Amino acid sequence: MGAIVGTAGHVDHGKTELVKALTGVDTDRWEEEKRRGLTIDLGFAPLDLPRFGRAGLIDVPGHKDFLRNMLAGMGGVDVALMVVAADEGVMPQTMEHFEIIRLFGVKKLVVAITKCDLVEDEMAELVGLDVETLLEKTHFENSRIVKISSKTRTGLDQLVGELDSALGSFPGKDYDRPARLPIDRVFVLKGVGTVVTGTLTSGRVVQGDELVVYPKGIKTRVRQIHVHNEKRDEALAGNRVALNLTSVSKDEMQRGDIVTEPGYLESSVMFDTRLELLENVPQLKDWTRVKVYLGSAEVLARTAILGKKEIEPGGRGYVQLRLEKKAATKFGDRFVVRSYSPMRVLGGGIILDSNPRKHKRSDQIVLNVLEARASGELSNILSAHLNTGLVYIAGLRKSIDVDEQQLHKAVEVVTEEGKAERLGDILFDKSYLKKIRERTSGILEKYHKENPLQKGMSKEELRVRMKMAPQTFDLFLTNSSQFQVVGDRVKLARISLELTDEQAEERSKIEKFFLDSGFSPPSKDDVVSKYSSQLFYSLIDSGTLVRIRQDILIHKDILEKGKEEIARAVEKKGPLKLTEIKEILKTTRKFAVPVAEYLDRIGFTRREGDLRTPATRR
Repeated sequence: MGAIVGTAGHVDHGKTELVKALTGVDTDRWEEEKRRGLTIDLGFAPLDLPRFGRAGLIDVPGHKDFLRNMLAGMGGVDVALMVVAADEGVMPQTMEHFEIIRLFGVKKLVVAITKCDLVEDEMAELVGLDVETLLEKTHFENSRIVKISSKTRTGLDQLVGELDSALGSFPGKDYDRPARLPIDRVFVLKGVGTVVTGTLTSGRVVQGDELVVYPKGIKTRVRQIHVHNEKRDEALAGNRVALNLTSVSKDEMQRGDIVTEPGYLESSVMFDTRLELLENVPQLKDWTRVKVYLGSAEVLARTAILGKKEIEPGGRGYVQLRLEKKAATKFGDRFVVRSYSPMRVLGGGIILDSNPRKHKRSDQIVLNVLEARASGELSNILSAHLNTGLVYIAGLRKSIDVDEQQLHKAVEVVTEEGKAERLGDILFDKSYLKKIRERTSGILEKYHKENPLQKGMSKEELRVRMKMAPQTFDLFLTNSSQFQVVGDRVKLARISLELTDEQAEERSKIEKFFLDSGFSPPSKDDVVSKYSSQLFYSLIDSGTLVRIRQDILIHKDILEKGKEEIARAVEKKGPLKLTEIKEILKTTRKFAVPVAEYLDRIGFTRREGDLRTPATRR
């Protein structure tokens, strides 16, 4: 089992000192950190707890100048350890870090009031009351507060117990989901190669796994795995992990990239969100430039606010974030937004669609879908999507990252209730399906009236008229009994091609015209000047007349007879020149050339220089 505890709190409140007291590890790795006496980047240490076992402990910087690094460390945190110094109390970065913890959706919080050896007990009590006020009316309201001293080790045993209890009550990780590792460090080890580190937020990684680095989509393989500096064959969700990767260089990756299984994520330059603004920030206007923090990534974006022009302080709204570079996200991911300049935390929210289309601000259908997605209720989400007309079941499953069996049960419910009809992998709203069937019938009815001798309307032309995707259109037609597909044509099933005696006689004359002409056929103009153009085209539709070239048609029986004669000649004489083919077909060069090219095209013959041989001959 794995889990991550992440520190939070104002600069110089004793986070790193506390981590060292709990783990024995000094997480200030850089020379500058030691010289300045403050944490600049993320630090990591293993934390051994009596009942839970080993967890990972992330030490984040408290100084406002390094908030970007703090944000990079909070994405995979299970329990936050908020640190407040007894000699200073709740400070600006305390409050900002607290809001970040809340916005990232961290479920559990334990508060450590540090440096209690420097103040009287009454002062520590007052700081505790200030902390309780900060936590009021949030889901952290009943979090445990422990007074400690890292120097004298007073209260450390109690703090360890509270962290142990918090992690013990935390729901277990889903190791069966695809592995996902947001990268927070990339480096090269001599003799080893490229190494990335991060918190494995879902699934498991096994040595030898084939993975992909997003958003670039670089394929790689896991050569080695280290968990808390120990070599392992496998890493589980909640572990602090170092992966030695093959086929990818240090320069191809950066903090914020994600290592995961192929096809699990999609890279996009926009995503739909529900955004919550903090109460003490300015109004957020449409098309504001902001910094977005996703996992360990930082991306610049513009806010396309949906349904209104702005979001008031303390309010919520649906926003499509238009990114300035690609990012890889998933439904349900949490993010935080900071203003571009001056930089301050504005709010945060949850991703509702990781790869959407651009929306119009006032599109109520889109707003309804986003509201349903924000509810997290599968039945609401499915109903909202059905109101758009149809739902691609596999696409929805991937989009909201839901269990396949759960989704199929929800689909069964709406179909049994008569609200929808399933055609293959597409779920159609019943009223929408009725509407498009009626429209299709109307188009075909008109076509048959205007073209009574045609076997049907071009399937592609009908699809374009109906504005449907090819896969959807095919399923729609094959599952609608009132329509019949004949080759590349579509007709109403009740319509049959019946000729009058006069029409049948005229059609026979056209056919005889082509039979008598052999391989020197008449032009279209010659035919339609004497006979009905509709009867002429009906012979093409039926395959009686074969189109050799756009302007040349030959009767199918004549063509088959010619192929037989060419085959016999080849068997007798060997490969044939064009002049020989012309003599066999009893035609002129004008027709012999396109006929020979047609026979090459359909694979009956193969041209080798000036000669033609059967295509099957070796």
